[in-house]
Amino acid sequence: WLAPLSELTPGNRPKLPPVKESTPADTLNTLAFFEVMNSELKKLPPRPAEAALTAQFDQIGIGPHSDFNLDTLNSDIRSGLEKALVDGAALVQASTQRTIESFNGWMISKDIGRYGYKFMHRAAVVKGGYGNLPEESLYPVSVFDSQGNLMNGNSGYRLHFEAGQMPPVDGFWSLSAYRLSDLQLEENEIERYSIGDRTPGLNYNEDGSLTLWLQHQRPVDADKNWLPVPAGMFMLVFRLYEPQPQVLGDDYMLPRLHKLDE
Repeated sequence: WLAPLSELTPGNRPKLPPVKESTPADTLNTLAFFEVMNSELKKLPPRPAEAALTAQFDQIGIGPHSDFNLDTLNSDIRSGLEKALVDGAALVQASTQRTIESFNGWMISKDIGRYGYKFMHRAAVVKGGYGNLPEESLYPVSVFDSQGNLMNGNSGYRLHFEAGQMPPVDGFWSLSAYRLSDLQLEENEIERYSIGDRTPGLNYNEDGSLTLWLQHQRPVDADKNWLPVPAGMFMLVFRLYEPQPQVLGDDYMLPRLHKLDE
């Protein structure tokens, strides 16, 4: 807790203000979205190359030179905007599920935070929460195995880093597995939801290399660096915090993932 100095007495938490109740806003799924959009377009002047685009918005009353008013919408515009809410959400959802260029089986976007005129890419990133600039962190993603099939917990996988080929970062790195169905973590018996250079008890091979074992069932060998994965189809997300220049410049690539029966 914190308090202004005028109210601070060490060890004595100040009285909390009364709880205020309100109805949660649902601006993404109601026509109120366009009120917010209209307001923000007025605050953020369009770039020169967006003039034609925002002029189209003005034609339906939500551009930077318009005053959007729900109460004065005619039935045709109201119907069209209601349909746009549904269609727009579907387009953004589809964009989050697209594949992009991969390196050794890892899809890496290096323009997060600097979208330019890639409006759909920006919307897809925002739907997932947020994303740092590449200099702060990169998020390589893997969905397919080396044979082009969706990864599945029915199989086991390994990821091997040769000695001297650990991810070059000034921060830290980690690897997590998410269910493909809802992009959520799945509970496991050892309560491990990521593995990386900060994982206690990480076992390196005698030659200095590192092997990670990704499977749903516990390995027989307890010394293996095990990351439990979901029982069904899943995706992997690598996180590289403060990546060094060789990562940003494509001079370093993560190793390819291999199925245990390869």
